[in-house]
Amino acid sequence: MGKNRICELLGIRYPIIQAPMNWVSGADLVAAVSKAGGLGTIGPNAGSEDITPDVELTGERMRTQIRKVKSLTDAPFAVNVVAGFGDISEDNRNIIKMEWIVEGVSLIFIGTIVGVVTYIGPLGELSRAVYTVVVAGLLALALVSLFTGFKVRFLPFRLCPFILTISAVLIFLGGVL
Repeated sequence: MGKNRICELLGIRYPIIQAPMNWVSGADLVAAVSKAGGLGTIGPNAGSEDITPDVELTGERMRTQIRKVKSLTDAPFAVNVVAGFGDISEDNRNIIKMEWIVEGVSLIFIGTIVGVVTYIGPLGELSRAVYTVVVAGLLALALVSLFTGFKVRFLPFRLCPFILTISAVLIFLGGVL
């Protein structure tokens, strides 16, 4: 792959910039992406277990992650700096409520599909395909929620990975096997 202007400006081999994902993009991932020729980016909460309004603690965690990346590679990397921490605004509370509604509606829809398919013909080929797709979708949602909501102190978010995984296992045991 030929170099382009982004590669030249950032000093990287490939025009790949890793997203600064909350909690997920810590020093190990960032160093691996940078070593591979892309631009690794430290996420705003890398190295922490929860969101903290303490700017100094957040800054110290970021410094620790930066030092670790520097110890793992000499390749260039980026740091995502977030301006402003503190309480959740009313807008963010509404966004969280909407996410819960969307997730709830999705789970009701999935449950309805599984129920209808089970009622019509639980042993058919179409039923097994639907069960398999539903199980895969629930496990994907569980994995995503494990790396996002599970890190938040809010109990319902912390329970999502478990609820989704248990749902997938029950559907798998009842429909796919």
